[in-house]
Amino acid sequence: MKQTFTRVAIVLISLNAVLAVMILALGRMGDTEGKILGTSLLATASALLAMVQVPALRGQRLGIAPMTGIAASGIGFLVVAVGMWTELESDTWWRLGGSGYIIAVAAAVAAILSGWPVRGRAGWVQSAALVLIGIGAAMGLGGIWLEIDNEAFGRIFAVVLVLVAAAGLAIPILHRSAVEEFHLSIEHCPFCGVRMHGETDSPLVCKACRRTFNVRVDA
Repeated sequence: MKQTFTRVAIVLISLNAVLAVMILALGRMGDTEGKILGTSLLATASALLAMVQVPALRGQRLGIAPMTGIAASGIGFLVVAVGMWTELESDTWWRLGGSGYIIAVAAAVAAILSGWPVRGRAGWVQSAALVLIGIGAAMGLGGIWLEIDNEAFGRIFAVVLVLVAAAGLAIPILHRSAVEEFHLSIEHCPFCGVRMHGETDSPLVCKACRRTFNVRVDA
């Protein structure tokens, strides 16, 4: 599944580049050209949002969140693309598209952060980040559908986003620091079994079979 999303994303990114170059070369950006480029960009964004959630889905992390995020990215793309081409003026329709992308982005961020497990005393940081992501998504959806135009609400929402960003920066550091506390000596090649010497978290090359590998220990 990940390879499929990767191929699709590469094709779409290439298509975006070609379309942008063609439009610039022609020297005009009409309504149709704008819709074509916009649709291509939306498709690329949706594919990337879905792709980053595949590892969490395969690793059975976060329950149904990754699959929900993948579905939401597809729904968001279809709704926004149809609305853009048909020039719909329905607020409900655009709210539905925006809701799809809010859910997709929240699930994607959660999936990325879940890929750096933090265990031990600092484990609460990761748990708090996932809770804050859920709160931020709920507030975003509430702001769209309930049309909340309140200064206090906006400030609280901004605080939640700042905390999520801070946790997003801290989690990889905490994960890495925990991993570095454990170093094991590698005595045999995992491919051919020949005796060798090396340590975890550093690239190793077997002199017998010439295979390169890396052994990581999660704390």
